[in-house]
Amino acid sequence: MATITGRLTLSGTGTTSDVLNVIKEKVLTITNPAVQVGTTALTASYATTLDDLNGTKNTKDTYLYIMNTSAGTETVHAQVVATQSGTCGECTLVQSPLAKLQKGEFAFIPLEAAAHVQFKGSATTAVMEYGFWTKST
Repeated sequence: MATITGRLTLSGTGTTSDVLNVIKEKVLTITNPAVQVGTTALTASYATTLDDLNGTKNTKDTYLYIMNTSAGTETVHAQVVATQSGTCGECTLVQSPLAKLQKGEFAFIPLEAAAHVQFKGSATTAVMEYGFWTKST
């Protein structure tokens, strides 16, 4: 079994007199499909789906890493796409915002199986670095 180690460190003075010091670490057991690290240029509308995170191919929980690596001030947006099962006369499927990343910001998100995530940039010059790893059972 392959593993990756996730680490989170939050430290600082915070906005109160309390000192912020959170350190967490977890070894995650993973399998294929996986993308170690890739980059993709984004459009200015929600259209980019990372191949295996399309809601049908990802039948197991997945760990997703995303980072805004744009050269300018573009933002990267992520949303969860609503899916419909069965027929629906006059229903509206609403997408749910998931993340908004400024330049240099990143997120590590454990996704449930069958989650469909899409991405866009605030401009067509936005670039996102990503990786995903399938959770081993």
